[in-house]
Amino acid sequence: MRNQEQAFLEAILECPDDDVPRLIFADWLDEYGDADRAEFIRVQCALAGKDLPLTRRAEFDRRQQLLLEQCGEKWARPLRRLVHSWRFHRGFIDDIVVWNDRFLVAAKRIFRRAPIRHLRIRFDPHGVAKPIAALAESEQLNRLHALDLSGNRLDSRHVRALIVSEHLTRLSELDLSHNRIGDSGMRALAESPVLSQLERLILHGNDVGPVGVRALGQSILRRSESSEGLRLRLVDLQQNNLGAAGQRVLADSPLLRQIVRS
Repeated sequence: MRNQEQAFLEAILECPDDDVPRLIFADWLDEYGDADRAEFIRVQCALAGKDLPLTRRAEFDRRQQLLLEQCGEKWARPLRRLVHSWRFHRGFIDDIVVWNDRFLVAAKRIFRRAPIRHLRIRFDPHGVAKPIAALAESEQLNRLHALDLSGNRLDSRHVRALIVSEHLTRLSELDLSHNRIGDSGMRALAESPVLSQLERLILHGNDVGPVGVRALGQSILRRSESSEGLRLRLVDLQQNNLGAAGQRVLADSPLLRQIVRS
């Protein structure tokens, strides 16, 4: 039975965006007497869809909360000692918070046990340079849709070390809020291929000034006119030092006014 369950999990890990392997697994769980887990997977998959009527959505939301209260700790057991905190989505843990030293040691085990797509890394405040370089080399980053490095005292050097990673191939959201990347870090982001694939870039509270805003704005406009187009839908620049010059850069472009929150 355990071998069969592992085979189902591997199919889910192989196609994390597809509900079909999850729902097939739910059917199998029903056959083997785990009705609660089966129902939870189906309920969360339904909640993640767009076609669920509002009345049913409220009912399903209450049901998922009840199932989590009753069984959530048991279902999280494979990851409980490896991560700091977690959230379920579409029936499985896919959103975790983990300390960087633990992640670097246990990344392969973590990603073998759940279809993780959203990762928040917390660093020890002392000596971030080497850990961020090691993080950039982690092959497991290629599973991620969202990477949250907020509140880690990262500066422009750390940003440069991260964005050269060849493993950020699926990333659509990058959260660098409440760090100190400044204009230099902003210029590095503006020049990075990673910017072309992002849909959300969160830079809230990073000591970015007019020079950085101008570099980012020019890059966004250039990419919007390229054959690949622009995926960015939101850039959060709140609580920075844009000043009048930076605000003028945003005001002069209809596109930037549309996607930049300042």
